[in-house]
Amino acid sequence: MSHIHISDGVISAFWGLGGYLIVGLIIFLILRKVEKTDLKKKIPMTGVVAALMIVGMSVPLGPLPVHLSLAVLSAIIAGPALGFIAIFVVNFLLAFFGHGGMTIVGLNTIIIGAEAFVGSMLFRLLSKKLTPFKSASIATAIGVIVSMTMMIGLIGITTGGYEVFLHKFLDHHHEVEHSNEGVHQKHEDGHLQQQHGGEYNEEGHDVKDVKFLFLSGWTAIVIILLLGIFTESMGTGLIVKFFNKIRPDITGESNTAVTDK
Repeated sequence: MSHIHISDGVISAFWGLGGYLIVGLIIFLILRKVEKTDLKKKIPMTGVVAALMIVGMSVPLGPLPVHLSLAVLSAIIAGPALGFIAIFVVNFLLAFFGHGGMTIVGLNTIIIGAEAFVGSMLFRLLSKKLTPFKSASIATAIGVIVSMTMMIGLIGITTGGYEVFLHKFLDHHHEVEHSNEGVHQKHEDGHLQQQHGGEYNEEGHDVKDVKFLFLSGWTAIVIILLLGIFTESMGTGLIVKFFNKIRPDITGESNTAVTDK
């Protein structure tokens, strides 16, 4: 859910390169560690969770300008280390389809990776006293909040404002209104200029331009974010609950005394 959907050039190459370097270092350390583990079992599972994330990040949640990431679920299933590698691969592939520019892949991986790490660690702790469903739901909600805070903070630091953050909401609203047209046309208030290929000039976005149902402004943004967090946490909780019933070893809950009824 916490994914920066902006084109290359909006955030400076310095930040993009820094993101790649950090991700490269993390993956290097991970690969050195997993050399001693059972890769025959973990690599196929990593591919499965990567596929789940691609589906989750590609399918919009109806009228909501957000999507599932299933990052916490992936880290619960494959572990935070291999889950991080899957997140990088998924971000890299999705960048080819407009889910953020190629220079943003490293930063997106760090943001979503933090969500996966925090969520999976909290799940391990909470599952000792709570059911898998409650553990996964609470852990996912907290993980999403952490990554969302990182995303907004990073956008504020690298762009000097919140216009890029609003861009994702405005773009989605604009695409819904003009889904049958070949190009995106100028927004009624003049903030978005006509362009081909789904790219916009980053200029003059305002909170009042965000609309959701009968709400507008910050109220609409808060409601959208809360619904996104709720959907992500409930979805992850239900999937973990299902896995716990049929294959508790997948989520590492085979020895847990607390189970869902």
